[in-house]
Amino acid sequence: MPEDLEYRNAPPIDISSVTKHFLSVALFPFLLTLLSAIACYGSTGPSLGLYIAGLVLATLLLPAFSMAEQTILDRLIAATAVVVPISAVWLFGKFHSETYLREWGKSTLVLEAYAIALVGLAAGLRWAKFPAIAAAALSVFIGLAWLTWPIWLSRTWDGESSAAGVARLVMFHPGMAINGQVATLGAWSEQSVAYHLTDLSQNVLYSLPTSIWPTVLFHTLFGGGLLCLASWVAGRGVAVKTWPSIVQIDPSATKNSAT
Repeated sequence: MPEDLEYRNAPPIDISSVTKHFLSVALFPFLLTLLSAIACYGSTGPSLGLYIAGLVLATLLLPAFSMAEQTILDRLIAATAVVVPISAVWLFGKFHSETYLREWGKSTLVLEAYAIALVGLAAGLRWAKFPAIAAAALSVFIGLAWLTWPIWLSRTWDGESSAAGVARLVMFHPGMAINGQVATLGAWSEQSVAYHLTDLSQNVLYSLPTSIWPTVLFHTLFGGGLLCLASWVAGRGVAVKTWPSIVQIDPSATKNSAT
């Protein structure tokens, strides 16, 4: 190796400070979500309602926890701290219902993509100069509106002439995508409460998605794009601390080589 290269070792990682920071970001969201998810299980049991409740719970909690953090990395850690306990309670319910492990895995993948979309939406609104509280609140509102469009949008449908448009929306809906995987638990539109709130499967026929990938790709690209845009515009880049340069070139050697 050239003698004019001086190598420096990367600084040691302070495991204690990393752990403390991780816990400061993830512990409270994890515990609150876990207790809330357990309460949802106690209310719904291992039914389709448990999965719907998980999506609603993520919608209510994720924007606020993500806006409490300043970097993309910390926001994603907070999002993971919300997704993991919900998925864990779903897994517990899986062992008490007629669902399979692959169905639980695909449902969790949909939840993760939806979480990225919520975090990205909140970050995008924050970049658009909304206060953090307003960005979180508006993200919750938009998320709930997206989850519940089969209810409030049904008033605008005109029978089967609206079926094509509804089918396109169903393809990207996280609740429908999960329902398509856990179809043994029944269709959402045929549940006792939902049946009286929507025209789906009544005046407007539809089919549950057979694949989760349209939903996963849509929400991941939407949220990931907004996160990257907000980071790029703010000039922060990816919220990860980089190592110092390992190689330091002697300027005089560079000058000599150029001559």
